[in-house]
Amino acid sequence: MRRLTLLAPDIVALYGSLAAVLLARYGPSQWGHQWALHTGPFSVLFVVWLVSFYIFNLYETRILRSDREFFARLIQALIVAGLVSVAFFYLIP
Repeated sequence: MRRLTLLAPDIVALYGSLAAVLLARYGPSQWGHQWALHTGPFSVLFVVWLVSFYIFNLYETRILRSDREFFARLIQALIVAGLVSVAFFYLIP
């Protein structure tokens, strides 16, 4: 249950960020259409990001207690997920 309480805000943040970026980029008039176009590919990437966070144990509550260890693992997870994201968009236009 604790892992779910850590996972849910990440999901909300990822989709909320996507919504905010699409709204800022395309405006309210095209937001719905752009949301439909972008939700599928970004959902795949969001799963990759969440799996990366899980692999680096960012959903373990004991890791959250150590600032140094948490930030080291976070940076590693972000680098891995970022590289996968770049490869994803490079290979699939």
